[in-house]
Amino acid sequence: MGILKPRSKMISVRLSEDEYHELRDMCASHEARSVSEMARKAMQTILGQASGRSDDPALLNLRVQELLSHVSLIDGRLNHLDRELSRLNEILNKAQVVS
Repeated sequence: MGILKPRSKMISVRLSEDEYHELRDMCASHEARSVSEMARKAMQTILGQASGRSDDPALLNLRVQELLSHVSLIDGRLNHLDRELSRLNEILNKAQVVS
């Protein structure tokens, strides 16, 4: 095992409660010991993609999980829009009956 580079730089990121819980929940499935390590892996994925290094299976898996998370979010928003359209349709139907 190579010598680890000391980590002397720090960044701060604000997350919503949901984002934090999602990141924390992903730790176990990605073998990360902490939220910080999970965030570091995510950043490594982004940096790897920017430099063309995307052959690491762990980084690819992280990217897939990220994409699945986005798809899930989009799916939730589409379901919400569908419910709102149904509600508006009911309101319009009731208005036509009254008039």
